[in-house]
Amino acid sequence: MGDYCNFLEELQEELAGCMYEDCKSPDISVIIPAYNIEDYIIDCLRSVVSQSLKNIEIIVVDDGSTDRTNSIIKMFMHYDRRIHLIEQKNQGVGIAKNNALKV
Repeated sequence: MGDYCNFLEELQEELAGCMYEDCKSPDISVIIPAYNIEDYIIDCLRSVVSQSLKNIEIIVVDDGSTDRTNSIIKMFMHYDRRIHLIEQKNQGVGIAKNNALKV
């Protein structure tokens, strides 16, 4: 748990340097279905938030993850208001994508 806490502190410092709060109407919506992907979600969100096109919304659908995926997404949300989280019980990737499209 200590390694995880150290990692979170380092990630928070990194994200604090790139807070993004512009909330214009987005040109593009990026949908990310997520289920137990704590090993990959950080790289995924880093990649999306650092794109040259900034006028985007990022909709992450947590499909009932039982690992730390949800808490990592929420940390990114704290620093980047373009990220929106939909939380649902595990229903599969198809329903996760459809729920994001409704938003």
